[in-house]
Amino acid sequence: AIYRIELLIQNRFKQSSILSTISTVLWQLEILYAAYNGYGPFSYIVPILLQAIFDGLFGWYFVRSWPITRPVLDSSKFRFFFKDTKLIMLAAFALSLALTGQYFVIGLFASAATVGYFFFGFQNAYNVFILINVATESVLPSVFTKIESKEVQNKTVVDLLKTFNIIICPVVALLILLSPYIFTYLWKDKWMQSVFVFQATLMAIPALLLISFVKSLHEARGQWKYRFVLMFLYGVGTIVVTAFGAALNNLFLISFFIFIFYFILGLLIIYHMSELL
Repeated sequence: AIYRIELLIQNRFKQSSILSTISTVLWQLEILYAAYNGYGPFSYIVPILLQAIFDGLFGWYFVRSWPITRPVLDSSKFRFFFKDTKLIMLAAFALSLALTGQYFVIGLFASAATVGYFFFGFQNAYNVFILINVATESVLPSVFTKIESKEVQNKTVVDLLKTFNIIICPVVALLILLSPYIFTYLWKDKWMQSVFVFQATLMAIPALLLISFVKSLHEARGQWKYRFVLMFLYGVGTIVVTAFGAALNNLFLISFFIFIFYFILGLLIIYHMSELL
């Protein structure tokens, strides 16, 4: 992450995008390889270590500097940065709730099997979104910052959303239609209960893209309060609707409630930021 930030500061968007994309793809391949070779739960842990090594080596290749050689962050500087970036840190916490908090909530109210089926379906679909979004999310704030006119920024966001959705929606629709056959072919009947979770999360990708692009726009404009509010609604709202479905121990309702929430949040973003349209 440090190297990616350094590349963005240097306006080296191409290298940052390459680093993010290759790192994400390798992470996915490492998980598949580890799972296939029987690593079990460690299939998600070992790739994290390998990804850190990859990011360090390739980050150094692009930047030619080790972070450890830079001035030490003393307590006074840390307090200054914390005061200045507290909304960013809180927003990051809220985002982590949106991405991983569902498993905790489902584990409180529902069975272990429900947690497993939800995780499998949600994670596989969300990986599709990550592959689509990872390269753009890392460079959009810097790109927007270089556009002085807010009108041009707004038009750029709308054009990006239109372009992405024109390309992505047919692919998502095809994956939704073929998902039962894909799950049967790859895993027989083992994970068929995860199919609807997978489909519901895929249907939410346009809304997730909207959230991601608007978040980047807030970052470019320095609107950290609005960014925090967006991430707070995203994270806490996801937890709340997940709890409703989990309390009923119903995998279908959990997935359905989350999809409906993403859809409503997207509508609220459009309503409250009508200047984007």
